[in-house]
Amino acid sequence: MEYRRNSKPMTAEERVEASKQSASVRQALMETMLVPYPQFRDGIKFIRKFHVPVEGGNPSAGRIGGLLGESRVGKTVICNYFVSQNPPSYDDEGESYPVVYVQASDEMKLPSLADRICIATGARSLTVKHKLVVDATLLRLAAAKTQLLIIDDAHFMYDGRNQTDRRNFISFVKMVADQKLASVLLVGEDSILDTIDATPTLSGRGFVYESLRAFSKDDEKKNFRNLLLAIEDRLPFAKPSNFIDKSIADDLHRFSGGLIGRLVNLIRQASYFAIDDGSAQIMREHLRDASRRLVPAHPDRSYRYFEIGAKK
Repeated sequence: MEYRRNSKPMTAEERVEASKQSASVRQALMETMLVPYPQFRDGIKFIRKFHVPVEGGNPSAGRIGGLLGESRVGKTVICNYFVSQNPPSYDDEGESYPVVYVQASDEMKLPSLADRICIATGARSLTVKHKLVVDATLLRLAAAKTQLLIIDDAHFMYDGRNQTDRRNFISFVKMVADQKLASVLLVGEDSILDTIDATPTLSGRGFVYESLRAFSKDDEKKNFRNLLLAIEDRLPFAKPSNFIDKSIADDLHRFSGGLIGRLVNLIRQASYFAIDDGSAQIMREHLRDASRRLVPAHPDRSYRYFEIGAKK
């Protein structure tokens, strides 16, 4: 069996085989689990079309777009998967980094973002003076033949920033696009749209975006149920964990708020308990114990998750 990426469903026989592997292999299967849920497919399709807008055409340059949605809806997983499908390459002309991914942070200044971009393109961090940071980073993107620059958590570049920091980040994104070195995809919360709307030099460029949303209760009957079944098919346990049992599925949805990131974190934590117990499946009590260790999407300390007969 292949354990590098747990992205394909396993047959019942393959799950039994996986359950016999070492604890470290089973842990790795849980930590590399990738399920192509509807929002994942929508996000990948959007990034692919943003990168190469015409089937069989060339990568676009100079565009600015956004992949938006609330935290834990799965945007980072989507971006990392897309990057993995467009890896660096090396030839006689040097190295090429077609898709570059970096993460912003709330305390980050422009030189720190520039450092992260340079490191992501295989270069050392910058040592130039602040006023030369943008020029040096643009030269690095050109040298790396970058087609698409993905900035995750991009709302941190704008929300709550002083005027100088905000202007610096806006100016940087605009310069990358203006020089048509690469297209820039801003990934983060919906507040990014407020920045775009308030900045004519960005909004006037034909800003395109995709918004990803959590599974609603209406989705649970079909999509959420299918998601649970898809997760079941990737678990390294000999027996099914019965996630689609109505009471379990209801609590999984309530705990996660329909957010894929929260759902996977809960099931992953429960799987650790089950592996340690030598259990043939993830039991209700493993989910209960995991729910007590993690913060639910809708904190209600009186609600008792995954307890049979509990008054809720």
